[in-house]
Amino acid sequence: IVITKGITLQSYNNGQIDRDGTILDGQYPAFSNRCIYANHTSALIQGFTLTNGCPATNSYSGYGGGLYLEKGKARNCRIVGNFSATAGGGAYLKDNSTLLADSIISGNWVGTNSSGGGVYLERAATATNCVIFNNWAAIGGGVFSLCDFAAPSWTGLPALLDCTVSNNVAGPRSNGTGGTGGGVCTANFLRIDRCRIMANESRQTSGAQTSGAGL
Repeated sequence: IVITKGITLQSYNNGQIDRDGTILDGQYPAFSNRCIYANHTSALIQGFTLTNGCPATNSYSGYGGGLYLEKGKARNCRIVGNFSATAGGGAYLKDNSTLLADSIISGNWVGTNSSGGGVYLERAATATNCVIFNNWAAIGGGVFSLCDFAAPSWTGLPALLDCTVSNNVAGPRSNGTGGTGGGVCTANFLRIDRCRIMANESRQTSGAQTSGAGL
């Protein structure tokens, strides 16, 4: 699904949002399809399970296996079992206006030596009130952030707010370099408020710890 207008895409069943029963399946590995791409500041995605997504490498840079928010917001979603060869196995949030809220991000992964197994936050993107667990990447098993501003203000940072980040792994899934930031890894700036970051792992092929199991 590609959204380029300021619309709301919402699940519905008997008058209620039906996140668990409304499934957008990219059918990876049989096909290479990202579940949702959005590029409008007023776009809202709400109440879906996004699974088995894998973007083609020429599809908006191949980022974000389940969800790529170039602009827009997503709420109350389950983002599970997605893959990106480049960055953001579960979700990739690119712009200052992007928001991922009240969601579960689990069982996602990225290609060898890539970053952001669960969520990739760029610029001033925000993830809030999310549970991010059991994801894998070489760098930032749960979350990876990159702020490309030279001297950002406190309000202009990528942000992780009121989230639980647990049981994620940084390191080789089968082969590759050692891991960095099992739970969270930032290239430069990241605001973290009121988060629980626990039981994450950074490892090499042997299982030895490398750098930053939690952060």
